[in-house]
Amino acid sequence: MRLEKCNYESDLPISIQICNMENYPPHYHQDIEIIYVLEGELQFRNGPFDYLLVEGDVFTNNRCEVHSMHATDKPNKIAMIKISSSFFTRYYPNIPTSTYMFYSDKEKVFEQEHLKDMILNLLDTHVKKTTNYKSKCIDATRNIIEYLNEKFNVFGFTKDQLCKFESNNPVLIRRLHDIIHYTYANHTTNISLDDLAELTHLNSYYISHIVKQTIGISFTQFLYFVRVEWSEVNLLNPRIKVSTIAKRVGFSSTAYYRQYFQYWYKCTPEEYRAKYVPLIKSEKNPEVYTLCETAESIEVVNKMLGNSGSNTMSNIHPRYIINKSFDVTCSQPAIRKLSHTLIPVVTLEDYHILKGTLFSYLTDLGVTDILLNCDEHDNPFEINLFHNLLIQLGLKVTLTNDSVEHTQIYGLDSLAVMFKTFNQHLYGDNDVIVAHLREQGPGPNTPIGAPTLLSRSGARKPMYYALKILTTMNGDLLSQDENHAFVRADYNNDIFVLLTYNYDESLEHLCTSSNTPYEVKSTISDFKTEIIIDLTLTLPKGKYFIQKFSFDEFNNYFNCLANMNFSDDIPNESFPAFNNLAAPHSELYETQIDNAFVLSNYFSGAGVQLNTLQRL
Repeated sequence: MRLEKCNYESDLPISIQICNMENYPPHYHQDIEIIYVLEGELQFRNGPFDYLLVEGDVFTNNRCEVHSMHATDKPNKIAMIKISSSFFTRYYPNIPTSTYMFYSDKEKVFEQEHLKDMILNLLDTHVKKTTNYKSKCIDATRNIIEYLNEKFNVFGFTKDQLCKFESNNPVLIRRLHDIIHYTYANHTTNISLDDLAELTHLNSYYISHIVKQTIGISFTQFLYFVRVEWSEVNLLNPRIKVSTIAKRVGFSSTAYYRQYFQYWYKCTPEEYRAKYVPLIKSEKNPEVYTLCETAESIEVVNKMLGNSGSNTMSNIHPRYIINKSFDVTCSQPAIRKLSHTLIPVVTLEDYHILKGTLFSYLTDLGVTDILLNCDEHDNPFEINLFHNLLIQLGLKVTLTNDSVEHTQIYGLDSLAVMFKTFNQHLYGDNDVIVAHLREQGPGPNTPIGAPTLLSRSGARKPMYYALKILTTMNGDLLSQDENHAFVRADYNNDIFVLLTYNYDESLEHLCTSSNTPYEVKSTISDFKTEIIIDLTLTLPKGKYFIQKFSFDEFNNYFNCLANMNFSDDIPNESFPAFNNLAAPHSELYETQIDNAFVLSNYFSGAGVQLNTLQRL
């Protein structure tokens, strides 16, 4: 039987699949695997033992354990979590000799329930693929391994199965852990109770007693079980003689091997080989299961989180889940051409306040045209100097002298302005966008509800990012609805851009109605709708560099002010830090696209995500 190779993404050393399982033939691998039954039931076999796993049950497979599973007459949904030993061994060197056992025949053991919550939180993070989900998944997996090492690294025998050993005595658990691991690591040698006594600094008679009382069988029986269990992989290779296998695993004679193999497996090694070799996983007998769609996976994980009482799920506000799926081919006809041009309105005061940072902002926004708004109080010499400086930078400058008066609408300082901006310019024909760069005038650094890109002190407001996104989306609009737009870029046909956002009319209305800052904050926070947007993309084959930028109710200028209670006394020195706190979350990775590629965006509450795909 061939070793099953577990495949992982280059930057994610775990593999998670949520699926409807039909049949997974006998196989083994070098990595740890966790099976979680999310719905229905599953017939599972590990070594010589059979288990009926029902909803909520978890089973852990260790390195080189032969196991298989198949459906019963009840439909199921299961999570298969494979954990890369080669990656996590750098943190936990004992992983190759782990003997994790989660399964218990007892009801509602605290450790089991806590570990289930940890696993569900890992599934929740992975399936929703929120910002930086890969690093979060690695951290969650490390926590799971640490808890497995602490609570689930010993086992005992019941009549027909292996089960987690239950004890409140940490000293006894530590001793049992050492005995089990030493036996597995040295089972091919002639180890004895005296060896264990030397290892644990205990009397050999006492060792014999605690093994019998805790594991449930004598030490000799346990040693023979370990040898028989480790023989299973070799036995499923018909080219290896049974006598050779017996010697490899430590038996002094083939007769002893046959005797103890039959004791545990209820058949001779030859009968086992004849029965299971035709059944092992192979090209002719592959695994059969159907992967669940993203929305289906999120739904079943949310349900299990709700059942578990985990604090991941909020019971304060009702949640509504919207699922949307779209198929897009890169060669399909464009709905229309997007060609947005931003023309910011700048003032001499902007130059005085922002100094060189002003030009960095203009470059970042890709500006080529500018309106220079002159006030009657401006120094003509300084205006002329500023004008010439802008021209020297290659900008087309038009002089204006319009008075600036803005209605105070606090929603314009919040995340809500991004939704208003997208809807105004992605669905209309207004491709030229004129916007004031910065709030004008002295005074406190509180939100003033002006439709500008920057605050008085130069902090980037949500409108800054909304307009920057729009100007990067120039090209052929291939797919669109009220929550997404997908574009093939004009400036490079190997670049594709997906914009998704989650909102409702109450949020968009914040940009046209008079509300206090606290009312704006409350309205955004109370929006709890969840949405999953899946785009199945048919793109040119090749390796792609994918970047994702995410905005939510927390990482924005308005929320920074809210955290400071909209104080009138925020010092100017605080605002450079605001740009860091209000920057989008970002992640990037490479992937090979050979067939249809599903790009999934998940939101829980108000938010914006920008995805760029560039073929390398």
